[in-house]
Amino acid sequence: MQHKNVLQFAPTTTSTEDELEDLQIQSELSVKASFLPDVAPTTATSTTDAADNNKAIDAVTLLFDILTDNQSLAEPMRMLIQQLQMPILKICLADKTFYGQKDHPARRLLSSVTQAGMNWKIEDGFSENTLYGKISLAVQHITNHSSATTDTFKQTLTSFKLAIQDTDNKIEQLKKQAEKITSRKEQLESAKNNAKFEIESRLDQYLIPESIKNMLKNGWYDVLMMANFVQEDDADAWKKAINVMDELIWSLQPKESDKERQALLERTPQLMHDIRQGLADVSYDTDNTEIALRDLKNHHVKVIRGNISVPTLSATQIITKGCTPSEPTQQTTELTQEEQQLEDAKNLEIGTWIEFVDGQGDTASCKLSWKSRGNDKFLFVNRKGQKIAEMTLNGLAILLKRESTHKIENPSLVKSVLAVLKEHH
Repeated sequence: MQHKNVLQFAPTTTSTEDELEDLQIQSELSVKASFLPDVAPTTATSTTDAADNNKAIDAVTLLFDILTDNQSLAEPMRMLIQQLQMPILKICLADKTFYGQKDHPARRLLSSVTQAGMNWKIEDGFSENTLYGKISLAVQHITNHSSATTDTFKQTLTSFKLAIQDTDNKIEQLKKQAEKITSRKEQLESAKNNAKFEIESRLDQYLIPESIKNMLKNGWYDVLMMANFVQEDDADAWKKAINVMDELIWSLQPKESDKERQALLERTPQLMHDIRQGLADVSYDTDNTEIALRDLKNHHVKVIRGNISVPTLSATQIITKGCTPSEPTQQTTELTQEEQQLEDAKNLEIGTWIEFVDGQGDTASCKLSWKSRGNDKFLFVNRKGQKIAEMTLNGLAILLKRESTHKIENPSLVKSVLAVLKEHH
């Protein structure tokens, strides 16, 4: 209104740009002055108070300039939050604890609505049930009180937190769902690799009947994969699947003594049962199962009769040799630039926000929400908890290498400018 009043008394003749700019400055000063105490600065104390008030005005103006200039806020949301500037300024002038009290209700409300506003996009709509509607209601509750007090901000903050609790819960659920899906995919891929390694490391060492080899590479591969996949819930499943496979391979090897042949006779029924049960659990083809078990039985007969003389390793060596990947050798040389970039990407902490510019020049922010145990896969989500990207280690290193990409130390807009308020106090 004071802007309007000033303009009403402006000359009707054409003004120069300097005159218009001077008129605008006078208008802004008129608005700021309305919040200063209506007391003439006739003493040193009143002069100091006026100076402090001017600092408060400048600090709050700077605060809202920073908040509303952020590109993460859609234009309608910026205009909405901007309405809190005058009520916040009144609180600053009336309550000096605003600067030093981190939990001041006015500061917390401003922080809450700003952070929530970053999750809203124009396509989400403006209705009462949308995030915009809930923020608008909180802003209106403050602006409708011509002399909003600290208690007013406190009550509004409580109501607003309750109003957006459902939204926050949905964001958290979406984030956890994205993390779970990505984690399970990574876990399944790991299970496949582990199953393949365990089988191939044994097939490379022994001559095994073709039907049994096919059963191991197909049917028992699924048994091992599923056992490894559920290892966190059932650690014994993986151990049992490995033991049954090692028992099977041992049973195919020549037996040099009557004691070993007798042990094979005693252990064969349980071995057959375990193989049949394991293959049934993964729905392996029943015909192929019967062919493999028939050939296995015939081979056992030959072993017991001493008709098998294939050179092989001992049963103990079967279990120990080749069952675990070799440990990587320690690098003693300095890391290359590419290796350093991979190391930086691998060490990126969960919860870190990064901001990058896409091909269209648009700025986007995303948070590292999950990474695999081997630090070779990374999941990023937006502020709504929605999956934005799933990257490999190489992909992340390339992204972080771009000059248009940088880490955001603190994505909280209000928190990043609290120091400004303290500095101007």
